[in-house]
Amino acid sequence: MEYIENDFGDIDGRLLEQFRSLGTTDRDVLIAEFQAVLGNKMSPDICAFFLDMNNWNLQNAVCSYYDFEQPSSPLPSMTVLADVTVGNGEAVAANTNFVKSWRIKNSGLDRWPPGCHMRLIGGENLAVSERKMVEPLDPGQMADVHVEMRSPSSNGIYTSLWRMSTATGSYFGEVIKVQVVVADGGLLGITQQMSRIGGELAHGPAGAPGPGMGAPLTGHEAVSPGTDISIHVEHHQVPCLFPEVSDDVGENDAYIATLPATVEEEEEMS
Repeated sequence: MEYIENDFGDIDGRLLEQFRSLGTTDRDVLIAEFQAVLGNKMSPDICAFFLDMNNWNLQNAVCSYYDFEQPSSPLPSMTVLADVTVGNGEAVAANTNFVKSWRIKNSGLDRWPPGCHMRLIGGENLAVSERKMVEPLDPGQMADVHVEMRSPSSNGIYTSLWRMSTATGSYFGEVIKVQVVVADGGLLGITQQMSRIGGELAHGPAGAPGPGMGAPLTGHEAVSPGTDISIHVEHHQVPCLFPEVSDDVGENDAYIATLPATVEEEEEMS
């Protein structure tokens, strides 16, 4: 019985020998022996409970007691900081792909174990996949999690519930409620497409937020995932790739350059 000797150092070879030599079936004697093994710190009723659970086998009852008393690993902690969905609150047209995004934080004292993921736990399944892998976060670290979804074919209000889970299926953190309004003329899909185009114009395709694994935020992103980048186009104006700007212009400001009017346009204006 190496398992007992290794995990429960206070149960030595002599105690095991006592188990082997103990052939009594008298329950009062077994209860007294159980109490003696545990240093008389257990009441007879508790001893009887563990013995009865193991068909009055003293050795198995002691093992069950120590298994029960072993402290379990604490679950991770997670807090939802914000819904950072682009176009959050807008309705979406039927049969339209869109992305829901949340900014979450490891609010515990330990690093998350590998395999943590966000998964559907109830309600309508609007997601392409019922689970979304999230990279392990250090204490206090944040990440944006993006879940790809598709709206149903019928108008209405649809609700689903999501929650973080460990690789072994233990849930932790807050429950996330997703409520999607499907309606004719919904603009959520268009808004998100415009945001992606804006991100590609500003940072290139590699800089645009994508629906991959939720990765920790480093604090150095020029544009955080979920930031709504609006594009404003005026007459005779296009975005300038290499503008001359003054020192007081911020690095994330949008730039507009004016092009010369054509001959036909000058004649019209005159």
